[in-house]
Amino acid sequence: QQQLSNLNIYKWVESSAARGLRIASADPGMRNCILASGVLEFRDAAFKASFPKLSTIIDSLLTRRKFFDPRTGLEQWRVMPVTRQEAQVRACIPAGRVVRLCTEKAFLDELVEGQLPEIQRSDVAPAVLQVMALQVRDVAHFDFFSRPSAVAVIRALSHLYGLEALDEEGRITPTIGERLAAFLPTPPQISRFLLLSCP
Repeated sequence: QQQLSNLNIYKWVESSAARGLRIASADPGMRNCILASGVLEFRDAAFKASFPKLSTIIDSLLTRRKFFDPRTGLEQWRVMPVTRQEAQVRACIPAGRVVRLCTEKAFLDELVEGQLPEIQRSDVAPAVLQVMALQVRDVAHFDFFSRPSAVAVIRALSHLYGLEALDEEGRITPTIGERLAAFLPTPPQISRFLLLSCP
């Protein structure tokens, strides 16, 4: 039996060229087990060129996704199950097999088909601030590509008013609001701290 060699691939840590060089230098006399940190590594051109005989993918069916925490007012990353669509994307070897670490019943019954649009699970205050910086007054009826909930928009307006980015009539303030909009995509509360530290 061949010895097993682990190759860790971190999408956000190294460039595609660096990954390709490290993969290409793997010992051909060993069974190479590739531990990837996300979906796109398997679709990377350097990855496919270096491992044309990749035979098996073992999928944990987990991913990290960004969610807005209304208690802290900040966004956080959570480890959670992938959707069925994402699981199909991960199964990207044309001639090989994919081992998913769940039962078929759990795959069909517990995994959702597709995920919520990001704006519906994120803090919409930056998006609302950006829209208002374009002199749009009626944000509640703005034609977002994926419309956030009315509660999220109201919460965002209240939050921006507390930061003095909006005046009492709901208009963006030139002294603070427009300056906060220039900091996007930095969260408005972080941008406000930056303004206070640099008068």
